Amino acid sequence: QLDRKIDRAQQQRSISPREANQLHREVRQIQNLRVQYAHGGFTNRELRTLDGKITNVKQQLRTERNDRNDRNHSNRHDYRR
Repeated sequence: QLDRKIDRAQQQRSISPREANQLHREVRQIQNLRVQYAHGGFTNRELRTLDGKITNVKQQLRTERNDRNDRNHSNRHDYRR
């Protein structure tokens, strides 16, 4: 689901390809950690860790959507112009 949100944001050009790649890497790390934790069953601490990492990626996606860098190569929003 996070991967789809990242892809959609990139397709809408609200994040750059570089930002999308970084977010996808973080999602893969979370997926790998989930597999690792799942082998012995999840502890409450592991679940909190995963939840925190997912929340962090969601927050980064929101932030990247609003930062306007690396996209459109125009400074329309630059008040200094």
